[in-house]
Amino acid sequence: MGDCMVNLSLICQLFFIILFLSTAFSKVTKFKEHASIFKSLVFLKKIPVHVLLIFLIFVEVSIPIGFIFNINYTLTLYAASVLLILYTLGIIVHLVNSKEKMNCGCGGILNSEELSTGIVIRNLFFVAILVLMATFPVQIKWSINLIPFIFSSILLANFYYLFSEYRLSMKKIDSLERGL
Repeated sequence: MGDCMVNLSLICQLFFIILFLSTAFSKVTKFKEHASIFKSLVFLKKIPVHVLLIFLIFVEVSIPIGFIFNINYTLTLYAASVLLILYTLGIIVHLVNSKEKMNCGCGGILNSEELSTGIVIRNLFFVAILVLMATFPVQIKWSINLIPFIFSSILLANFYYLFSEYRLSMKKIDSLERGL
């Protein structure tokens, strides 16, 4: 059972490397769009958004770097958890205080769907996975033996992305059908 959980923890770690790199890359390449989404959040009206956004992107880039190069595994897990919890709290505050529908600006393999309780649940699920990874810590040892784990995490990331795309497509089709 222990080896199985360590292997699962390794696959999850590689998944989070892909996840955080893809979201950070998306936010950097679409910085103005992401900044405008951030500015429209109810509770961020009086905060210098660009400075906060640059800091958050820096943290998003630091997380996969920490996993890839085995830089303080516990701190990397903590940073990932705190970042996801902060984003989740921000979404909750916005959902409670505003009726305005808006894009989450998540980007990367997470897509950019409308802010919803579904995103809150997804983020809390990711935090639960990070807790699992803390329970069964494993540092990446880069070798040929890692290939099946890399392949598994890429498949997992692609499955998640395709599932998200499917859900968005179904929502668009549903809204088009209602409009007719």
